[in-house]
Amino acid sequence: MNFGKGFTVAVVVLIVGKIVTAENLASQAVYATEPNITLQETFDATFTSYQCEGCGCGVEECGCGAPACCGDECGSNPYGTGNILADSLHGNNCCRQYFIGVDYLYMQANFSEMVAFVEQDDRDALDRKDTFHPQGFQFASSYRLQGGIRDGSSGFEWRFNFTQLNSYAPGITRDAVSPTPGLDYIFPLIPNLSPGNEITASARTRLNSYDIGCAKPIMLGSLGCDDPGCGSSTAYSCPTWDFAWEAGVRFADVAWRQDIYSQPATPTPGADQTHGVNRMRFGGAGLRFGLGGRRYFGPHGCFSVFVNGDISLLVGTVEVTSTRDALESSTNFNSKQQLEVRNVIPVTEIEAGLTAQITDRLAFTAGYTFGAWHDLGVRQEFYPADQQAELGVYSFDDANILAFQGCFGRLEACF
Repeated sequence: MNFGKGFTVAVVVLIVGKIVTAENLASQAVYATEPNITLQETFDATFTSYQCEGCGCGVEECGCGAPACCGDECGSNPYGTGNILADSLHGNNCCRQYFIGVDYLYMQANFSEMVAFVEQDDRDALDRKDTFHPQGFQFASSYRLQGGIRDGSSGFEWRFNFTQLNSYAPGITRDAVSPTPGLDYIFPLIPNLSPGNEITASARTRLNSYDIGCAKPIMLGSLGCDDPGCGSSTAYSCPTWDFAWEAGVRFADVAWRQDIYSQPATPTPGADQTHGVNRMRFGGAGLRFGLGGRRYFGPHGCFSVFVNGDISLLVGTVEVTSTRDALESSTNFNSKQQLEVRNVIPVTEIEAGLTAQITDRLAFTAGYTFGAWHDLGVRQEFYPADQQAELGVYSFDDANILAFQGCFGRLEACF
């Protein structure tokens, strides 16, 4: 019986010895290039790395949003360089975190001007009025994907975002000719209006944006989190505020289209019909910079409010095309105006919201976001007076902005 117990103990010791030996060999391979490191120091470093990896994505009380939940165990690791990419290559993955997030966005496009039709009121010769009716863009479902890697001891991140925004104007339909004398309707790209025809004006827009960059928070204050689980550096792991900078590059593809149809209310062979189209397409890339702030509150800072803002300058090609295809008295009439220019497009964005740490690895954020893409609206300078008369383009735009606004919900996980 004693022989059996002794045999069992010997087997356990042998297995543990092999594991430790294997880990020591692996650690020696990593740290062999460091001078004056003994075998004992190598073992200590290996054991410390186990402790740090045990922290995972953060302690439950602190949550994933607290960058240093591993405390000084990570910050004091003499073999970590503080560069999360370099440490990953050399095996120093102390408290490294990966994160992924999915956003649902409910967004609406806002043009500084996209005219559906103009109402000309000449009933009073001494008081004439032109009323511009814009396209009524609706809220539509969009999404954003994000992911990256975060250094748990400093909060430094490398991140990637992909955003797709969609919005549409379902259309305005009315008679081509007003039944009221002195009150006329004028539609872009439809110069000749036939009695009995109906005009339908609709539009849609789409935006794809790819962002790659890095971010770093600056922690301020302390919530007084003295739970040992928060690590020994409580002022850092449970801050009152954090302010973050972000820098990177952006690639974007933006397009919008406006369609105007004039056709008989009751389809008739040989009747006058016209289809006009305005299109814009932009593709470009450039630098992106951002600043943000966050205020923590609640137990261990599990809730926070934030405001982020960023600006981008994108260099790319803007293509604008206006066409009209008309069938009038069985005669086809086509006209087209096309312009391609290289521009620098400024982009400004702001978002604000509330974050709740659901578990140590899962957070939910809800908020509102605004974004303005300058010089991507309907350009008045592209339509001089003579071409407006020929193409039937009507514009009063000065700002020339394509903007988006809407709410979002984000679910973020880290591991």
